[in-house]
Amino acid sequence: MSANDSSPQLRRRPPGLAARACPGLPLVLIGAATLLSGCGGADSNGSATAAVKAQTSTTAVAPPPLPITIESPAERATIRASSLGSAAVIARVRVAGTAEPGGRLLISGHCGTHRCVRHMTVGADGAWSSRLRMVLPRGTRHRTVHVSYLGLRAVPEPAQVRLRIRAPRPTVVRARIQSTGSVQAEGESSAGNASPPPGTQTYTLPAPQSGSLAGSGTLVVVGDSLAEGMASLLPHAFPGWSIRVNSRVGRGLAEGMSVLGQTRVPDGSTLAISLFTNDDPWRTPALADAVHETLSRVGPSGCAIWSTIAAPPVNGLSYAKANALLNRLAATEPRLRVVPWAEQMAANPGLLGGDGVHPTTSGYELRARMYAQAASSCD
Repeated sequence: MSANDSSPQLRRRPPGLAARACPGLPLVLIGAATLLSGCGGADSNGSATAAVKAQTSTTAVAPPPLPITIESPAERATIRASSLGSAAVIARVRVAGTAEPGGRLLISGHCGTHRCVRHMTVGADGAWSSRLRMVLPRGTRHRTVHVSYLGLRAVPEPAQVRLRIRAPRPTVVRARIQSTGSVQAEGESSAGNASPPPGTQTYTLPAPQSGSLAGSGTLVVVGDSLAEGMASLLPHAFPGWSIRVNSRVGRGLAEGMSVLGQTRVPDGSTLAISLFTNDDPWRTPALADAVHETLSRVGPSGCAIWSTIAAPPVNGLSYAKANALLNRLAATEPRLRVVPWAEQMAANPGLLGGDGVHPTTSGYELRARMYAQAASSCD
C-alpha cells in the first residue's frame, strides 16, 4: 500500500481470517461458529447453523401439578357420627374436589389407623371424590381431613378441611357395686410407687360373687379401643380383683408394647392384651415377639391373655395367619391363653358393628366374660 492510499489499516482483515470469514454470519459469531465448523455451504453441511441453534435452544420443563382443591364438604361442616360401643364413634364423609388429572391422592382423617386412609387416582377431567370412614374416640368434636399428592416431588401444599363431629350420647353401663375394695395390688402402696402411665384407669371393685370368677388377683390390661370398650365391664367379670386398664382408640402393637414397658406388672399377675387389630396382618413376626415379651413380664407364676383378631382384610390379606400364630403359641406356652374372639364373631356376626371391628354393647359384655374365662384357667 502506498503512502497516498487513504484506506485505514484498521479495516483490513488479519491474514488467514479473511479466508475463513463466512458471508452472511454476523461478525460477533465468526469467532465461535466458524472456528468450530467452517462456513457452511456445500462442504460444511450446515454444521455451523446447527451449532448456533444448539447454543440458543432451551430445555422444556414440565409444569408442576395443579393445586388440590376440596369442594365438599364445606369448611367446618357438621358430620353426624354413630356409636361404636362405649369408647368410639364412626364418622363417614364424602370428600370431593379437583387436582392434576391422573394424579395419585392420599386422603387421611388422621385417626391413628390404616382404615382412616384412602388412596385414589384423579379422573381425566381433574375431578376426584372418595368416601372416608373415620373411627374416632368418643368425645371427639373436630377432625381435619388432609388430601395430598402421593409419590411426587415438589408438589403443592396438601389441601385440608376441618369438620365438626356430632355423635350421639353414649349408652351408660350401670355397675352395681356391692362393697368396695382396694384398687392397689397386693404389697403396693399408693404413696410409695410412681404414678401409673397416662391413660391408666382404676376402678372400685365389687366383692366376689357366687358364680363369677373365683378368688382374687391382679389384672393388668393394655389395649386399644376394644379394651377401652370393655373396661367398665371388667369389674363384673373379675369381682374382687385389682384391675388396671390402659387403653387408647387406634393404638397399634408398637405403642401398646411401649406402654407395657412403662407399666408395673407384679409377679403372678394376669396380663390381658388387646392389640394388633390396628396393625397390618403381615406383621406376624412382631406379634410373636410381643407375645413372648408379655410372658416374660408376668413371671413364672403369671399368665398372659391375648385375643384372636376379628377385622376385615387389609389390602386383600386376612388376619388368619396372625390368629393361627396365636393359637400355635398357646399350644406350646403353658402360661399363654388365647381368647377365641374371631371364632365367636364369625359364629355371631350380629355382635359386631358396621365396621366389622367394634362390637355392640352385648359384644363387649361377651368379650369381657371371655377374658375372665381365660383368666380362670390360669392356675
